[in-house]
Amino acid sequence: MVNFSLEGKRALVTGASRGIGQALSLALAQAGAHVICASSRAGGCDHTVSKILATGGSANAVSADLSNAEQVAAMAEEAMGLKGNIDILVNNGGTIHRAPATDFPLSAWQHVLAVNLDSAFILSQAIGRNMIQQQ
Repeated sequence: MVNFSLEGKRALVTGASRGIGQALSLALAQAGAHVICASSRAGGCDHTVSKILATGGSANAVSADLSNAEQVAAMAEEAMGLKGNIDILVNNGGTIHRAPATDFPLSAWQHVLAVNLDSAFILSQAIGRNMIQQQ
């Protein structure tokens, strides 16, 4: 993809430890972006970062419990502090709870919403505010 260069751009990808998030992280790095890989646990993205570095890319890892608004906000600040501003945000991290609707516990519902919706809002707001400032 010669015409698709992200050289000099910085990307934050949540849920980057495996699956779609890992694939997106690798693709962004291959296109030249510095990728900040986020996981719900410390060390969760070590394998993804290693794969990026092994192919000549540039990456760091951060972690936060996406169900915890304070940790998500702190992770946004940490990510922006690593390499400067974030140019690309991929809100990929998510969770699921499997249960019939009639038996679905309210606490599980609230956890799914916090991880899948609240964290995306918090990150989009914090990173977006910074993106607007950098135009």
